Amino acid sequence: MGVAVGPGAMTPELHSVLADLQHLGVRTEPDAFTESRSGGAGPSDAGMMWVEGIPITFPQSSGFVSSSPFSIRKEEGGWGLYRQSERLAAVTLPPKPRFYELSTADGVPYWKIALLHLDSLASTVIQTCVYWGNSDQCRFCGIELSLEAGQTIAVKTPAQLAEVAVSARDLDGVVDVTLTTGTTRGPDRGALYVARCAEAVKAASGLPVQAQFEPPEDPSVLDRVKDHGVDSIGMHVESFDPAVLAHVAPAKARTGIEGYFHAWERAVQLFGPGQVSTYVILGMGEDPEVTALACARRGPLQYDADAAGNCANLPRSTLEKRP
Repeated sequence: MGVAVGPGAMTPELHSVLADLQHLGVRTEPDAFTESRSGGAGPSDAGMMWVEGIPITFPQSSGFVSSSPFSIRKEEGGWGLYRQSERLAAVTLPPKPRFYELSTADGVPYWKIALLHLDSLASTVIQTCVYWGNSDQCRFCGIELSLEAGQTIAVKTPAQLAEVAVSARDLDGVVDVTLTTGTTRGPDRGALYVARCAEAVKAASGLPVQAQFEPPEDPSVLDRVKDHGVDSIGMHVESFDPAVLAHVAPAKARTGIEGYFHAWERAVQLFGPGQVSTYVILGMGEDPEVTALACARRGPLQYDADAAGNCANLPRSTLEKRP
C-alpha cells in the first residue's frame, strides 16, 4: 500500500518516508538522471528529485546506498518510488540541464560556473576560504575539493553568473538563484562580493537571489547587501551546541551562537520574515535539547512553546547545557 498523497501534499506518512530517504539513500537505475558529485562543496554524493511534487535531496552514490530498501523504478509514463516491492509515491526526476552544454566566450563551461538544483541555480562565487588548510577549517567542509578536482573555477565574475542565469532561466526554467561563498579576509567576510554578483544576476535575468555568507564583523554590511537588491540571505550556524561548534567549526564558534542570533535579528529587520535562513547539521554529537530550544527561539529568551514545549521561562544556561 503506497503513501497515497496528491502532488505537493505533506502527509505524516510521506514526511516519514522522506526522512528515511535522506538517511538511507535511494538506489537509482542507470538511465535515471539526478545530478550527483563525488565529494567537494555543495550536495555531494546526492541526487535530487520531486516526490509527489515535493523537492528532496537524497544520498545516491555513497557506499551504504546499495543496501537501502528504497529504489526509483521506471514506470509507464514516469518514475515511481519503491520500498522493496511496495510502491510508495510518484517521482519526477530532473532532466539533464540544457545550459550545461554551453560555454562562455573564453571557453569556460557553464556547469563550472553554476549548477542546477532542481529548479534553482546555485553557485559558490569564491571557491576558496581563508579557513581552508589551517586550524580554523570546518571539519565537514569540502569547498576547495571541488576546485582541486577541476569541477569549478576559483572565482566567478558577476558577468559570468549573469550570463549563465539568463541561459538557465530560458533553457531550463530556473526560478531562483542561490549564491554562496568561501569566507574572505576583511570585515564583510565575502558578503559584498556575493551581493555584487547577485545584483548582476538580477539585472540580467530578473530572478530572485539568495546570498549566503558568514555574519559580517560590521553589521552595517547587511544594509549594503540589501542595497544591492539581494532578496534573502543565509547565515549558517551549523550547530547550536557551543561545544560541538567549537570542535567542528572553530572560526564560526568565535562568532558564537549569540553572534549569529544578533545577525539574524538584524537581517530579519532588513529582509523581512521568512527571508533569513540557516543550516543546522545533526549527528555531530550535539545535545538534542539544546538544538530543539535554539530552533524554537524567536528572540532573546523567547521560545515557541508549540515547537519545544513550555520553555518560555527557561534560563539561558539551559541553552549551554552539555550532557
